[in-house]
Amino acid sequence: MKQSPQHNFPSFSKTDCILLHVCSEVSTKKQSLKALLAKKRAYVAQYRLKKGIALIRIEFGVHPKSHLHIDCVLKKYFQSKDSPKVTTKISTIESQLNGFLGSNVKSDIRAIFVMPITKLPTDGLISSMMHEGKMGNFSIRLTGGNFTIEGSPVSDIKWSLSPKRSKVMIEIRAEKQILGVGNNFLKEQFQWISEQLNLFVLTSS
Repeated sequence: MKQSPQHNFPSFSKTDCILLHVCSEVSTKKQSLKALLAKKRAYVAQYRLKKGIALIRIEFGVHPKSHLHIDCVLKKYFQSKDSPKVTTKISTIESQLNGFLGSNVKSDIRAIFVMPITKLPTDGLISSMMHEGKMGNFSIRLTGGNFTIEGSPVSDIKWSLSPKRSKVMIEIRAEKQILGVGNNFLKEQFQWISEQLNLFVLTSS
């Protein structure tokens, strides 16, 4: 019996990423895959990490019906009452994803990172926007912003400081054309978007 390929999901190790979202427009002539995409359904499963648990949610059959939506997120960032309900085993997720192997996709990729503000280089993209200004007796300081980027797969970088200004949340959005989805698809997008964080945010200017 031919063994189904095992999918490699984001490990969330050695990174400050808490969420990866990949929404892919699937290009296919396979009637079986078109039928799969046309039927509305969603699955949520969990998988163990070296430290902690991650949730993965896949959904298709929503508008537009050629799209596959995938979210991977660290479970610890949910309040217990808000955590998505696990509806299936991880093997079911893998079985569903097997139908997309070899497909060409256009993916909208979004990742959220939360890190201590001390990790930001003092002359980096975000730190350069956080200088405090004075207006009479008032102090003014930017606590969030949005960068738009042209000429790169990365299109937007949003950031905001925590209320105590000890942490920063950074959201990166990008778009990629991917030829031949493999069983490392999610792991590869996770690694790639993490590299974009290093390139645009964690590198000194």
